[in-house]
Amino acid sequence: SFAGRKTRDVALSPDGLRLIAEEIVDPRVLLTATRSSLTAAFGPVSTFDSLPPGSQDLIYWPFPGDPKVVVALAVGANTPRRVFRCPLPSPSVVNCTELELLRRPGEPVKSDVDGVSILVTPQGPVMALNVAPGADLGDIYFAKPLDSSLLRWQVRYAEGFNSPGKEDDPVFHPDGRVLIFSINGKLHYAARAASSLPFGAPQVLAVVGSSGAWDAGPQVFVLPDGRFELYFNSTRIADEMRLFRTICRYQ
Repeated sequence: SFAGRKTRDVALSPDGLRLIAEEIVDPRVLLTATRSSLTAAFGPVSTFDSLPPGSQDLIYWPFPGDPKVVVALAVGANTPRRVFRCPLPSPSVVNCTELELLRRPGEPVKSDVDGVSILVTPQGPVMALNVAPGADLGDIYFAKPLDSSLLRWQVRYAEGFNSPGKEDDPVFHPDGRVLIFSINGKLHYAARAASSLPFGAPQVLAVVGSSGAWDAGPQVFVLPDGRFELYFNSTRIADEMRLFRTICRYQ
């Protein structure tokens, strides 16, 4: 459905029947396609929403216990990307509430936030995010809410994940045992036996055709048989970001 479209970020509705992708045009546009079942192909692409001029890197993620979503976007040139909770269907900034991300009390995160994923665990929600002080830099952080409103989050550096390069676009598998992310344009994963345990060291996620390409923006949807769809954007065709899908399973 998205063939020939230049895309950057992708998300799926909680039921897996709607796919949303950000098209790399100016101003940015959100494209969408639907399917009738998890075994059916996605239908024609249409425009889901447009973004304010100068906005970029909009990412939809289901918000815990709320029919709203988390959105990360920059509004206007030279404005750091921030994290918002916004109602569907429109992510208009006037309808959004900004989340407060704190390194420590009274010290907010001031760098760009590029990539947000929230996992609900028995111990409470956990956020994975990328904090990017520059275009070619970025590290993965984790965050936990400071109160029941889920509007204020304590951010901490993710030990063992980060390199001198660019870590980007973390996404949790819904069971909490795997985190998938990009390191310098190559997809990696880190695994653990349970959501209450620390993640192991990052490993390369082998995806056919990834040699020489820049892969980023992964998204995961779990199928009824335990396999999961992995959606991601890659430069493997014409050196332009396009949307790809593959099927994965635990080894």
